Amino acid sequence: MDINELQRKLHQYTEVEIFFRDHPELRSNAKAFHKYVSKLPAAVAEKYLFPLVDSYINPQETTFPVSYFFDSNNYDEITINQHTRYSPPVMHNHDFYELFFVYEGEFHQQINHQDLVMRTGDVCIIPPGIYHSLDVDNYSIVINVLIQKETFQNIFFNDLHGDNVLSNFYLQTVSSKALSNFVVFHTNGDLGLMKIFLEMYLEVLNQQKYYTKVVKSKLVVILVKLLRDYSDQVFNPAPQRQNETLELKIVSYIENHISNVSLDLLADHFHYSKQVLSQYVKNQSGLSFTKFIQRYRVQNAKQFLTQTDMKVKDIATAVGYSSSEHFIRLFKKETGKTPTEFRQGSK
Repeated sequence: MDINELQRKLHQYTEVEIFFRDHPELRSNAKAFHKYVSKLPAAVAEKYLFPLVDSYINPQETTFPVSYFFDSNNYDEITINQHTRYSPPVMHNHDFYELFFVYEGEFHQQINHQDLVMRTGDVCIIPPGIYHSLDVDNYSIVINVLIQKETFQNIFFNDLHGDNVLSNFYLQTVSSKALSNFVVFHTNGDLGLMKIFLEMYLEVLNQQKYYTKVVKSKLVVILVKLLRDYSDQVFNPAPQRQNETLELKIVSYIENHISNVSLDLLADHFHYSKQVLSQYVKNQSGLSFTKFIQRYRVQNAKQFLTQTDMKVKDIATAVGYSSSEHFIRLFKKETGKTPTEFRQGSK
C-alpha cells in the first residue's frame, strides 16, 4: 500500500461504519447493539473492539485491557488504527498512552467529564488511567496511536527530556495526583504533520523489515515537531500546584543523572536540604527517593537489555550499581524476572 491508497482507505466507509450510520439507534440502545454484535463473525467483532464496546452499559467501570491491543511478549510496541466512525461512544480508560490525530473533520470528545471539540489537525495525548470517550458521529477521520507505557517512557528518557511541555506532561502522568491530565495541540491542519502520520500508519500496515523502529522514529519526529512548532498552541488542564515547577525540575534532573544521582548531589545543585528534596520527589512521583531511583534505573537497564548486547554486569555499572548481584536482585523485585530472562523474553 502507498500513501495515495491509504488516503483512499481512510475516506472509504467500511460495511460496519455504513451499518452504524444507517442505524443510529445502535449508539444508544445497548440491547440492539448487543444483538448486532452477536451476529458478526468473531474476527470482525474483535477488529472493531466490539467485545469491549459491548460492555458500555456500565461505562464508568470499563477498562480496556492492555492484552487486547498489545502482544504480551513485545516490550516496545506501538499500535495504530483508524477510529470507527458512527460507533457508540464508550467512556473507558486503559493502562497505556493514547495519541490520536484528527486527520479530517470535527467531533466531540469527553475526558474526565470535560467536553471538548476536536478539529482537523488536533493532536491529543491521553495518559493511562484517564477516563475518556470519542463521539465520532460523522465523516471525521481519526487516527489512533496506542503506545505502551514503557515505550512512551523510553522516548522521553532518550529524546525529549528537559524543561518542555511534553516532558512536564509525562512527569505529571507518573504522579497519582495528575487525575485530570491530558494534552491537546492545535496544529491547524499542518500538512507536514499529516504526511508524517500517514507514513507512520503505512509502516504499520505494510510491516516491512524494521518497521517497528521506523514507527518509533516517526513518532519521535511528530512529538518534536509538536514541541518546536506548537508549544504555544497547547491545552493542558492539569491543575498546577505551588512548587510544581520546581518539583518537575528536580525529577527531570534525577532522570538526566540517574546513574550517579544522590540526595547530596541534589542538595548541592538545588540548594535545598535533603529532607525538602525527598518530599518534593514524593509529591511529584508518589514514590520515596530511593524507590524512585530504583525504578528509573531499572527502566534504563531494560533499554540496555533490549537494545544492546552489553553484559549484565556492565549494564549494572552503567545504571549506577557497583554490585551486579545487588542489581539483579532489585531488577527481579521490580519486574519479576532476572535481567537475562527479561532480555530473552523481549527477543
